[in-house]
Amino acid sequence: GHWFSIDLEIEVSENKSLNDDLQNTFNYEIAYRICVDEMKRTQKLLETVAQNILTKILSSDAVMSATIKLFKHSPHKMPDVKKVGISISKTNE
Repeated sequence: GHWFSIDLEIEVSENKSLNDDLQNTFNYEIAYRICVDEMKRTQKLLETVAQNILTKILSSDAVMSATIKLFKHSPHKMPDVKKVGISISKTNE
């Protein structure tokens, strides 16, 4: 295997996060679990993994938008490259 890292930014609805109740916002532990589960699946493209993660996160009513940056560290056949990656943003419609 390879080493990967994910930067994930989630914008939640202000109306859903005005109080200190976890039921009214998006729990970042769920985001973590989504990322772990998707990274366990064999996929050919980083873009596919990123899109799958965003689709699941955006299924929450509390989430307005999300941006994911997915990096592959020390890519094969690129000895001088530390990491390569992609960034995708999506808005909940």
